[in-house]
Amino acid sequence: MGMTGADVTALQNLLMAQGYTIPAGVTGFFATQTRDALAKYQAANVITPSVGYFGVKTRTQMKSAGLSGLWWQ
Repeated sequence: MGMTGADVTALQNLLMAQGYTIPAGVTGFFATQTRDALAKYQAANVITPSVGYFGVKTRTQMKSAGLSGLWWQ
C-alpha cells in the first residue's frame, strides 16, 4: 500500500487487461482499488492468501501463466 511508480502502473495495466476493475484507472499509485483488484485476481487463480499483497506467490503465478507487461517480459 502506498507504493508509486512504473511497477505499480504496469501491475495496474496487467490487472485491467485481465478484466479486473480499478475504478480510478491506471494511476501509478497502489491503494485500496488496486489491492482489491489484485485480491480478486489472486482468488480467481487460487493464490492464498488472497489479500491483495503482491509477493512471491503472485509474481511466480503471473510469470508462469505467461502474462506480459511486468518486468520479466
